[in-house]
Amino acid sequence: MKREILMARLLRALAGKTQEAMSEDTGLHPSTLGQVEAGKTSPSREHLEALARGAGITVADAAELVELYESYRQVRGEPGDRVETALHQLSARMLFHVQASLRRIAALHPNPGLPAMERQRSAGVPHSAWTSAPSRGMGNSSSFAIG
Repeated sequence: MKREILMARLLRALAGKTQEAMSEDTGLHPSTLGQVEAGKTSPSREHLEALARGAGITVADAAELVELYESYRQVRGEPGDRVETALHQLSARMLFHVQASLRRIAALHPNPGLPAMERQRSAGVPHSAWTSAPSRGMGNSSSFAIG
């Protein structure tokens, strides 16, 4: 299967949407999306960019995920530590992408109802920086620097 077709399928799966919902969100015609996913036509760069936006990631991130998937498929079933190593690398890279996405979401949609420490944790501020924050009522919290 061509990488672009696999990427289009992956992007819709990541978005968790039906073809119709993804079509509405991206502006692609539903039949175009269906033809791409069926492998009858290849998506254009513009289609992939629209699908990536709909999934909340970049085309570069999606390409890396497809590469990881393909590398997993190549080593799957081979004896020895290669499978375990490949799975470990895949999970580490996936975790990196999930954490990066969560940081982007936290930065875009801060929740003022969360305590400051929880906001910092969800934004990826290291735990060691939490303890150096001035206590409530002492000092100016705006002088707290994250290093």
